[in-house]
Amino acid sequence: MCPTPRYDRICDTLELTPDEYIVVRNSLVDKDLLAFDGRRFQVLSLPPAPTASARRPLVPQEDFEDHDPATIRNIIRSSIDRRR
Repeated sequence: MCPTPRYDRICDTLELTPDEYIVVRNSLVDKDLLAFDGRRFQVLSLPPAPTASARRPLVPQEDFEDHDPATIRNIIRSSIDRRR
């Protein structure tokens, strides 16, 4: 069960567990791409230029699933395609 009933649809559509959903949501908030006040969301503007951060290499598959944009995109797309 997702944190609140209105998140059920998001979790079901993306085939995310509630814990995965919270990690993704918090990651977007940490990157200032999403504002969340505990009840409501607001999608924020992208920064004018990409911000570079020092990152460690992605080695195990879990790192790619959690941090590689292309892998995350493929997981989301395949999840949505399976639902259709």
